Formats: sequence, C-alpha cells, structure tokens
Amino acid sequence: MTRNLAAATLALLVAALPLAAQTVDGDGFHVLFDGKSLDGWRANENPGSFKLDAGKLIVHGPRSHLFYEGGVADHAFENFVLEAEIQTKKGANSGLFFHTKWQQSGWPSHGYEAQVNSTHTDTIKSGSLYAVRNVTDAHSKDGKWFKMRVEVRRKHILIAVDGKTVVDFDEPANAGGTRRLSRGTFAIQAHDPNSEVWYRKIRVKVLPRWRDDMSRTERQLLKRPGKWWNRMDYGPFVSCSVGMGRRGTHAALKGITVPLGHDDEASVTFDTDLLRMAFGWNGGLTYRGVTFDGSHGGHPSISGAPTFFTKTGPGWASGGKLDDPRPIPHGPVPDAWGLWRGLHRYGDRVVLSYTVGKMGVLEMPQLVADNGGTAIVRNFQIEATDQDQLMVVADFDRHEVTLEAGLYATARRRPTATAKADGAQVIVDRTTGPWDTLAMRAPSSTDFGTKNDKVQVGWDGGYAAPHGKSGAKDDRLPRLTDGESPGNSDDPARTTFFDGGVGRMWMDLGRVRNIARINTYSRHRGDRAAQRFVLWASASKERPSTGGDLAGAGWRQIANVDTTGLGWGAKHGSCVMAKNGLGRARWLLFDTVPIWHGQGTFFGEIDVWTKRQQPPELKALAHEAANAPLAYALIGAPDGVRMEPRTEGSNARLVLRIPAGTPACRFRIAHHRGDPKAFLARVGDWKGAPDLTPYLAGGPALYPKPVVVKGRLGDDKKGKKSWVVDTVPVPFKNPWDSYMRVGGMDFFKDGTRAAVSTWNGDVWIVSGLDDDLDEVKWRRYATGLFETLGLRIVDDVIYVNGKDQITRLHDQNGDGEADFYECFNNDVYTTRNFHEFTFDLQTDSDGNFYIAKGSPVRGGGRGFEKIVPHHGTVMKISRDGSELAVYARGMRAPNGIGVGPNGQVTCGDNEGTWVPHCKLHWLSEGSFQGVIDVAHATEKPKDYNKPLCWFPMGVDNSGGGQVWVTSGEWGPFQGDLLHLSYGKSSIYKVMKEEVDGQIQGGVFRIPVKLASSAMRARFNPRDGQLWVCGLKGWQTNAAQLAGFQRVRRTTHAVRTPHKLRVTERGVYLTFTCALDPELANDTESYAVKHWNYVWGPQYGSPEVSADQPDPEILEKALKKELHSYKKHDTLEVKSATLQLDGRTVFLHLPGIKPVMQMHIKCDLESKDGEEVRFDIWNTINKLGKPSTN
Repeated sequence: MTRNLAAATLALLVAALPLAAQTVDGDGFHVLFDGKSLDGWRANENPGSFKLDAGKLIVHGPRSHLFYEGGVADHAFENFVLEAEIQTKKGANSGLFFHTKWQQSGWPSHGYEAQVNSTHTDTIKSGSLYAVRNVTDAHSKDGKWFKMRVEVRRKHILIAVDGKTVVDFDEPANAGGTRRLSRGTFAIQAHDPNSEVWYRKIRVKVLPRWRDDMSRTERQLLKRPGKWWNRMDYGPFVSCSVGMGRRGTHAALKGITVPLGHDDEASVTFDTDLLRMAFGWNGGLTYRGVTFDGSHGGHPSISGAPTFFTKTGPGWASGGKLDDPRPIPHGPVPDAWGLWRGLHRYGDRVVLSYTVGKMGVLEMPQLVADNGGTAIVRNFQIEATDQDQLMVVADFDRHEVTLEAGLYATARRRPTATAKADGAQVIVDRTTGPWDTLAMRAPSSTDFGTKNDKVQVGWDGGYAAPHGKSGAKDDRLPRLTDGESPGNSDDPARTTFFDGGVGRMWMDLGRVRNIARINTYSRHRGDRAAQRFVLWASASKERPSTGGDLAGAGWRQIANVDTTGLGWGAKHGSCVMAKNGLGRARWLLFDTVPIWHGQGTFFGEIDVWTKRQQPPELKALAHEAANAPLAYALIGAPDGVRMEPRTEGSNARLVLRIPAGTPACRFRIAHHRGDPKAFLARVGDWKGAPDLTPYLAGGPALYPKPVVVKGRLGDDKKGKKSWVVDTVPVPFKNPWDSYMRVGGMDFFKDGTRAAVSTWNGDVWIVSGLDDDLDEVKWRRYATGLFETLGLRIVDDVIYVNGKDQITRLHDQNGDGEADFYECFNNDVYTTRNFHEFTFDLQTDSDGNFYIAKGSPVRGGGRGFEKIVPHHGTVMKISRDGSELAVYARGMRAPNGIGVGPNGQVTCGDNEGTWVPHCKLHWLSEGSFQGVIDVAHATEKPKDYNKPLCWFPMGVDNSGGGQVWVTSGEWGPFQGDLLHLSYGKSSIYKVMKEEVDGQIQGGVFRIPVKLASSAMRARFNPRDGQLWVCGLKGWQTNAAQLAGFQRVRRTTHAVRTPHKLRVTERGVYLTFTCALDPELANDTESYAVKHWNYVWGPQYGSPEVSADQPDPEILEKALKKELHSYKKHDTLEVKSATLQLDGRTVFLHLPGIKPVMQMHIKCDLESKDGEEVRFDIWNTINKLGKPSTN
C-alpha cells in the first residue's frame, strides 16, 4: 500500500454489527468471515468500499479499513494463525493488518500489514511484511484465488502465499513505537478507488498467550514453524553427542542436555561417561546429524558462547588426580572410579544420580533469576565420604582466575575484538540481540552501495561459486546491496555464502571513490555466521585479475577480517576503517577463506561508505558481554569444602575439593557471566541447595493425554490370502511434534499393550491392541533418549537400547510416565561417527541381553573412521547388567538381531566395505563375519564365518532384524526363522539346513505389503500373530515415515515353500501343500541360476560367474567397484521329481556346486488348483550327500 498520513479524517458511518458465532472447525480454526454476512466486522471512513457478493467480500472503493470486532478471542489476538483466500484484479492493492486496533480514519497506525498486491505499481508485492520485509517478486496472479497465511508466535512472524513462505521475521527485542507486535485485531484494507480485491474463507486459529507456567503442550504451540528437528519437544532433557561448534570441541559423546528456565533460556550438558558437566550456556542446541537434519556427519552443538565448559576428562576423582583412567578415550570411567546410575525426572526438573568412589551424588541443574540477571546453578546432595574428592567446576582458555575465601571465584579474559592490518583498523562484533546492538550498528539503507545501480557484485568463476541459494542473477549477487539483512537465523533468501572452498567475490563501485568505511554483516545458526576473508582494493579502470597472485595483479591489501573468535551463530559484523580513510578504489575484492570442513564465509549485507557520507558513530562492542568476566560462587557448603584454582600454561582450571570426613550435605555452585562484584554481592542472600530426595519419587505427568487412533483391519475379500495386514496408525501428528520413526517394540504380558521406541528417543505405550483395534491409545511414556533402536520388555519392565546405554525405565508414582531412567549398562564405546548405530535389544532364555553395534562408516558409505573395540560387533550383556562382552565381530551395519528359543543368535549385515552383498549371519560366540577393519584381532583374518544366506540387491539391500515363529497361530512355520528387510519393506521365511556342521539355506518372501520398512518384529503372546514395526531413513523403499502393523493369519491355507535341502545331485524343495503332479514333474516349471560375489575391500561386489569366473574381473573387483558387472550361470534342470509325500520336489541339477548365490524360480500349482509361484534365493556353502525320499 502507499501510505498517505495527511489524508483527511472522515466520520464513522457504520456501527458495530452483531458478533460472529464462535464455532471451531476440525482444524481448530474459528471462522471470521463465512461469506454470508459481515457480523463482527466494522468499517471506518468509507464503509461502501466493502460489499458482499456470492460468498465473497468485494473490496473496491475509496480508502477504508474493515476491522474485526467480533467475539473470537474478544478480538484481542496475540498469537495466532490467520488464513484468507484472496483474489486481486489488475493493478489492485490491499492488505491484511494484524495486531492493530480500531481507528476512525487514516492508515492503521498500530501493528503490521501483510501486503496484497500482484500487479499494482507499488513494488512491494503480496506476502510482504510491509516496509519491514518487502517481497518484490509477485507470488500471486490477478484473477486467481490464492491463500495467504499469517502466523504470529511471540516475536516471530511468518507469511506464506499458497504454501510458500515469503516472510520469516523475528521482531527485535527492543522494537518500539506502535508498529510492533503486542496484541490486537485484524483489518482488511480498501486501498484506493481503482483497486478491486476479493476475500473469502477468512479464519483464525487462536494460539495460547505466553505465560511462565504454560504446559509443555501449550509451549509447543508457540514454537516457531520450521524444520521438525527444531520444533520437536524432546522433553525435559535430550540425549546426544554434544560439542562446541562444528568441530565438536570438548565433545560429550554421551551427553544429556537439560534446558533450564521457563523458556529454555539456558542449558547444561552432562557427560555420563566421564561424570562431568561439560557445558553450561545461555541458549539451546543447534541440532544437526543423522538423527536430526539427516546429515551424514556431525552432531548437535551448543548455540552460543559457553558460560562455562570443562575439558574432555573425568569430571570427578577420588584422590588428587583427574587424569583419564580409561585405556582409550571412550566408554565410561571404571566402576570403582565412578558410576552413572541414571536420572530422575520430576515434572520439568531433572536430577542426575551417580557415584564417585563410594560417595553417592545427586545433582539438579537449575536456572536462578533475580533482579541482577541469571545464573546457572548446580545443586548437589552428596553422601558422606571417607576419601578426598575433586570435581572440575570449569576450565578456561586464556583466563586469569582469582579466588576469595575458597567460596567465590572470578575469571577474566581480555577481549580481542580489534586488530590492525596495513594501517586499517578492523572491528569485529557479535550479538544475539538486535542488529543495532552491534558496534558498527545495523545494516544501513543509506550507505553508498545500497540500492545503487552503479554498484555491482560478482565472483571469480575459477574459485568456489556462491551456494545455489545465494540469489545469483546474471552472474551477479544483488542481495548484498539491497538493504535487506537476514531476518532470522536461517534466512537463505537474504544470505550469500561460499560453501566448499576459497571464494573470491568482487564489488564494482562504478568509478573510483574515496572509501571511508566498509561494513559486512552475516547471520545464521550454529557456527555458520562467522566471517573470514582478506579485503583487497584497486583504483584501476578495469578490474585486475582475480586469479592467482592478487598483489602481483595490482590489488592492494586493506585488511584481514576474522570473526570466528567471537562464538557461534547469531549476528556477526565487521567494520574496516582508518583514521584518514581507506584510500581511493573502484574495485573491492573479498578473498574468502573456508572456516572448517569446507564451510565458507557468510554475507548478509555489505555497506560501503565514501568520505562524502557520514557513517554512523560506532558503539561499544556488543560481544564484550559474551567475553564478560565469569563469576562462580559456592553456596551452603560445610567447612572444608572449597574451590581451588589451578594453572596449566595459559589455561586455568577451577576445581572443587571435598575433604575426607565430609558428612552428608547439600550445597550449590552458581555460574554467572557478567559483573562479578554485583553478582557475588547478591548470592550471599541466596538459600542453600534444596533437598533433592522428594524429586526421586516421581512428579507431575507431562503427557497425560493419549493420542487416540482407530486401527484398520486388513481384508481378504476374495478369500485367497493366507495373511492380511492390520494397521495401527502411528500418530505422526501429536501435540509435541514428536518425529515418529519407530525403531523398537515389544509386548507386555497381557498382549493388549505394547511399548515402542523411536529413533529420536521417545518411548510410547500403545494400548487397545485387541482383535478389532477400534480404539488404540498412544501414550508418551519416556523422552529424551539417545537413538533408541531397540526395546525389550522383561517382567513388564521396559528396557530400551540407545547409542549411549541400555536404560531401564521405571514409573515410580504410577502416573503412566517414566520418572526414573536407570542406567542398566553403559559400557558400550561411542565415538563421533554418525553410522555407528547401536541396534536392537534381545534376550535369551537365561535372561542375558544382546545388542549390535555398527561400524564407523564414513559419509558416502565407503571405508571407516576411527575404530574402537565395539564397532561391528554383537555384544552380550549379563542379565543383571553388570558385564558386557563381545559375542561376535566383523560386521558393517547389523541393523537387527534375533535370538532363538535355544539361544541361537542371528543378525543381518548390509552391503559395503568387505560386505559384497547383504547377508544373514548364523552367529557363534567368537566368530568373525568378514569385515577386516573390525576383526579386532592381532592378525588379519584369511577367511570368515560363512553366512546362512546372501541376498541380491533387489531382494534385500538393507536388512532388519530376525524373529523366530513361537506361535502355532501363524501357519505351519512354528519354530522357523523370519528375516526382515528394512530396505525392501519385506518379510522373508528362512529355510535353513546344516551340512556337516555348516549352516546354509535360502529365503522366500511372505506375500504381504507393509506401510513402512520391516525392522523389528515380535509375536504377540495374546493373539499369536506377528507384529512388525519400522521406519523410513535412507536406503529403503518404505512408503511411510513409520509403520506399526499386525500380520494376521487367515483361515486360507498356506501354499508356500517350506524347506530346502541341497545335495551333490540337486535340490529338494518341500512345500506346505500338496502339489499338482503334472506341473511339479515338469522341468519347465523351474528356472535355476547361480553366481558368486567377490569378498574384498570395495563397496559391494560384481556378480561373477561361478562356472567360468573371469580372473581379470576377480582381480579388478579387489581394487575397483564393478557394480554393473553381472554374469549369471543358468543351470539345466535335468529332471523334476515329485516325491511320495506329494509336497517335495527333487530338482536334478548336474551343474550344482557350492555358490554364494542361487536363484530358483518356481511356477507351480497346488493339488487343489491354487497358484504356487515363488522366487527362492539361497546360498550353498556345502553340498550334502544324495538321498531318496
């Protein structure tokens, strides 16, 4: 719209109309305009500009505004989602105001306007946040309806046009005046007599107003829209590896991060391996990694500068030494040193429980606020100790630590914000507040470079190119001089960056100018906001060469700019200036330097000031707050307990000493960033640590309301299916935005309830699993666990397996939610690698537990990163959790295991390095399965334990677990093994045999279709049916994100293969039904092929002839990937003979031999005329002796 603040005030002509009915639709929206009346709306100065016609509102006439004054939210909207369908006519202009209020005339002076304009001469188009975030590309068309959506959540505004987000804006914390977010109503604008715009279907979803005591469900509604991993409510804590920055400095490999405060204003991360509080900081986590944003590498990092951190090493020690006692820097400290017990959850409070030597420790982190600011506080409750105990309070890099009376400590570091290079002064700054808090102030719209057609920005194509989202147009980068700075921490539409190496970006000022100052700005999340570049200039008429030696080409170096030392994320700014100016130049060159891992420099805006202009006056450095002194206070400790400083070169450490003989006691340690004197003066009035004992009994439930779904029963209308699939819908939409990728499941004894775990750390209890599934309830039981891909219920107690530990969950107060997360066993070694998943959880008849751990595969799937002793193994844990031992080794990615009634352990493995194709392992204790890198042996193995069966890529490209048929209700397969395929979302019946002690066999596919992958399965003790769950990650054909289904046996007869036996003369195939003799004895009913693979270090293998292998191919396959090479041998079926039982066929195969892969196709009929058509995929490790039936 074009504002005309001098317009005359006109008299109010229309009184308020009756209020609209406050009905809510199925999506939770209130209808504000239904097309039938304007009830609840009131127009000012020219009410005739608004007319009803055929279910729509026609806005056409002199300036006027139609205000909503109805009863929905008493027309005082704070947080909301507003939707309207709009159609513009040629040259029309209008707008939707929000957070505004009634006024009799003129342009609304309160709130914001979402612009409506497709072709009006105003360049600000539909979806713009008018004059705040302008969109110049039209996303709407005249004469066509489009949907506009405006969302306000606290200080965040999102505007979308037809589902495409065009504005994503965070209002500055210090926004003033009347054009800001507060609370108010909506108004529709009639802009001018020549503009005609139609509106219909206007509705609003009212979101809660912010309160400190909001429930987690209410708070979730006010989270800003965005990627699911940023929206998900992980609960009062989240378990994952955490580090500082992309490099993961001082990473807690088994970290538990606890958000603190009503609004998660601060966080701490506890390292359960080392019993150390690794980090404390103001802010939350930047979520990255395979479990979150899907990246194959990296893990979450702290978002912001730490208030304190501790270096990788034990956080406690009995005695005087804090040296790491572990043989390798992975896994927990020895039990005698310290023992992680688990954590207690009391509402949103988290109490950590562990022992140091013989001393028990309870610790509750907390954010304490008073009039002087906030402090991160660690509340301790310790048992009496007969040993000296040391605890690391904080480590410091280039700080000086002073101590007063052993109770108060201050750490100071001199800021390093400015540097000089070649006569120029470089000022760098960082802020988490508004842009204007930077020392160089906010990006300007009045500098020489902004919106100046004579100023062009481009790049040298011989170096790294700007990222595809950097807005390049005709080899130029216009957004760097458009006056628009990034509106939020992930705003690619206003960011230019070089991602993948050195980038050289030039700026042409049109002619030689006398440069006074150059400012650069960037903003992003995590560590992506940093700037690092060398600034060059030239006064040449033509641009000097930007390749190779810049000085030799005539460029003059002005300055080096580096903001990486200021912390991660947020807003960064640099200012290059000199007392007498930077000299004359037409050309500027920004020679960007990768920061790490190829991550390039980010630019949001570049401001250039000439000496004819007056640059804004510099302010105090905002980032000095991030480098402010640190203060620490020990509160309420008994005599003798005190803090001590230690110095190691330029580094310092603050420790807490608890002398032997200290009785059971409680105390607090407070960490504060800011004025130490004022803070330490205040803490003298603080109370001591609270009694933590009441927090151990369980507190208020956080997720009391279940999500109720109705199951869908599979049908067999033609009566020809042996199995049908019943579906329990997974609640993908839930109040906590939990990302529901189901990775484990088991049943309680009653069989009507199950527990399922998700990849992102939830455990849900699913009830109502009866025959008809008409009311199934999903109740969130536990949260915040670490990549939970296995679950087992023992004596109705849930055990869940994560990357860090096996956790035993307890509901101590019976409210339906876990409140004690007991560490059952955490001996497993964990590294930074993304692919070393800890899979599954099974038990044997003696009560021992089994888990599998993947190898540390590099991103891209080839080769391995750092290897530790547990990589590529199946491990056995004693029934009491006290011991963990490697059971079998040499696997790449064993996604799932099985343990039979007799204790037989199986697992799958996935194609990759040293794994020619996917396979099914029949494990024995101590066996090696083929991956040399994880043989964990002093000598390189020459051979490996032969699998039960290999799988071609089209049969199983990524295996799941296995399950033994323990029920007689599921057909004729009781006592047999089933193999699950994650990659092909399939279930395979395994036909095994043993020849002279060697296991081998084959599989065929059970003819059912699943909603998602087949990863875990159990037989229900109540109905005897097979229940399957799985998730969709990568390398799978899964249709849905997750599935939870029952594969139910019908009354229709099973007509499938059943058994397989190979001999020196051929193959015996036994079926579950009597076969039609004519087809069974016809050799044309069968086709048989076989081939081999190459066991070697390459990813996968060619499929090579077993009869005439090409030596050259065999040699090449050890050095190069040859996936496209496939040469199969066809075997003659000399004869086919139906045996006396009428169910077994002997195929005489003169060319039979031991092979890695055989494929048998059968096209038969049962004796009663039903089709029996199957593909059998088998492996022959050894040929048996001929026999007759």
